[in-house]
Amino acid sequence: MTMIEVGASASAILACLTLVTKLFDLIKAVYALIGRLDSMQDHLQVQAQVLKDLQDRVLGVEGKQAVLTNQVKHLYQEVTDLLQEWPERSLRQVSKS
Repeated sequence: MTMIEVGASASAILACLTLVTKLFDLIKAVYALIGRLDSMQDHLQVQAQVLKDLQDRVLGVEGKQAVLTNQVKHLYQEVTDLLQEWPERSLRQVSKS
């Protein structure tokens, strides 16, 4: 083997080693990306659970609000009825006196 062939072989071996090193770096980067994606997925699952809990709370508040609204309407109707009866009662009491 001549010096040129030895140099060419050494250069080819060095190029192969460089490619293998770059391949391992790429594999390491892919694993890091997978780790980040797993972390993001966990974070998104936590956010989804928080949003579901908030939705449940809002629905609970809306349900309570509907009950309170019905109670207020009922009380308003009772007060309105009493106010309509009040002048009649007052007049009856004055006429009895």
